[in-house]
Amino acid sequence: MELWKIILLVSAVVVTIGGLGFYIWVRFWIKKYRKKMNDGNSILDSKINRPNGGDVDMNLKESLGSKFDIFDLETILNFLYRNSFRKIKVIGDDSIFITLSIWKQLQFIKITNPEFDNELIEKVKNDFPDYREFINEENSNDYDALIINKSKFDYNKTYDTFIKDVKEKGTLIIVENSNNLIKEDFESLQKHLNYLKEHHETIKVKNKITFITKNFN
Repeated sequence: MELWKIILLVSAVVVTIGGLGFYIWVRFWIKKYRKKMNDGNSILDSKINRPNGGDVDMNLKESLGSKFDIFDLETILNFLYRNSFRKIKVIGDDSIFITLSIWKQLQFIKITNPEFDNELIEKVKNDFPDYREFINEENSNDYDALIINKSKFDYNKTYDTFIKDVKEKGTLIIVENSNNLIKEDFESLQKHLNYLKEHHETIKVKNKITFITKNFN
């Protein structure tokens, strides 16, 4: 057999094995993820997903230079949709992309972002007509959900600082992709939440996401 044919055959086998391995890994991850979400005590019930799942605006992401993971965003979007949350707040890194993505996907939501750059928002509205109707709501302290990405604080201070802005049965959502949110801090917060009997769940998508429901019990 000619050398180039051997090389092509070997390459095809390697690609096939690699693709099969990736497929098996994805199936395993989905199965594990759904098992976690379908836990009877879970606040992350995966039986209901929004109808426009997977329809995140990648052009907006590229335009804003956002590094926020799409799978993390999809997880948060589905959580907000399932719970029919109407009033949320977003802070932290990449907050503009997260805010506009949530608004576009779930237009029944009123959303607040205290860190908005007005000039940048006007540019986005000019470049992307779909966002021209967006309104940044006034700040308050009774949100159905507060999302914080890449907190400046450790876990305990993040919880203490922001949980007060979440109403009863509302949820504080902490996305861990910061050096301040280290393992020891996370374990300390878990102990604190267990002591308070505050319902909380953590899942690993791209990053670790912790959902804390205020006075759930």
